[in-house]
Amino acid sequence: MTFGLRDFSSISIASSAAIPLVLLAVACSNPNDLFSGLWEPVSYNATSTIIDGVPTLALGQYGREVAGVVYFKVPGGSQFRQPCACAYVDHLRYVGDDATLDFETRCEGHSVATLWGLELLDSPATAEVTLIARFKRADAQSDLEEITFRRVQSFVDDAQTRCPPN
Repeated sequence: MTFGLRDFSSISIASSAAIPLVLLAVACSNPNDLFSGLWEPVSYNATSTIIDGVPTLALGQYGREVAGVVYFKVPGGSQFRQPCACAYVDHLRYVGDDATLDFETRCEGHSVATLWGLELLDSPATAEVTLIARFKRADAQSDLEEITFRRVQSFVDDAQTRCPPN
């Protein structure tokens, strides 16, 4: 069976039209899930006067809405701190752009909230996204502290959205 020139020209036209569409789809990142995922600290200062335990952020972003839980674990372990193992993200708001986010957390039974400011940073050298978290007590009885987080999982599953954790 022989193919005529006409058969190859239709394949060539279809291929040349599809290539730019594929490249466009790959090149565009989704701004609706910038904060989504499970974030763990790169390093942690165990002498924090604001939070008790090593924080892990479990965040889900849906457009301009972000929901989540901050978990507090025992330093060097996988057990959750007691009596405050976790706190829901509350009073969320974007600040100026899509890469900066403010929210507060309050452990059940505690009268003072913790104010958080998150900022996403891209590192072109390592192609890694980090999250800088600055936090302080809402009653202004503390200095501003900072932790750098890295994304260890790009999604949050159902079990990671429960507070208290099971």
